[in-house]
Amino acid sequence: YYYYKIMTEVTQATIDAKIAELELDGAAISTKVEGRAFINGEYVEATSGETISTSNPATGKVVAMISSCAKEDVDKAVEAARIAFEHGSEWSGLHPNERKAILLKFASLIEEHTLELAVLDSVEAGKSIKDNLEGDVPDTVGCFQFHAEAIGKEY
Repeated sequence: YYYYKIMTEVTQATIDAKIAELELDGAAISTKVEGRAFINGEYVEATSGETISTSNPATGKVVAMISSCAKEDVDKAVEAARIAFEHGSEWSGLHPNERKAILLKFASLIEEHTLELAVLDSVEAGKSIKDNLEGDVPDTVGCFQFHAEAIGKEY
């Protein structure tokens, strides 16, 4: 149903409208993309302060400037993950029904923003919008739904 719904609602006109809305042919999108690394629950600059650009492979235009993380940044992220794993985290303390609800809500939000995510992924990675609409985005929704439904089940 999800695939059918998306493919019947998406036309070239809706894709063109989303591209225009996101200003993907200009530099405005870079102001909408968070370029800092997400480490230990917060956005941080790379230790070096350096950034690198990510570009649309079709046009060569810069999509965003992102933190140029190095070994030190990876070490910080790994240490934060290790502490969360060994000592628990807010997520691990949630009741399984709460975790399930969060994952299902996340899947719902991805589904709600299918066209936007498909267009953004296409611009950044160069994959066709059609492939993203037919595969990547619905598969991502399905993955989160599957794992949400698996919470609390024993096999």
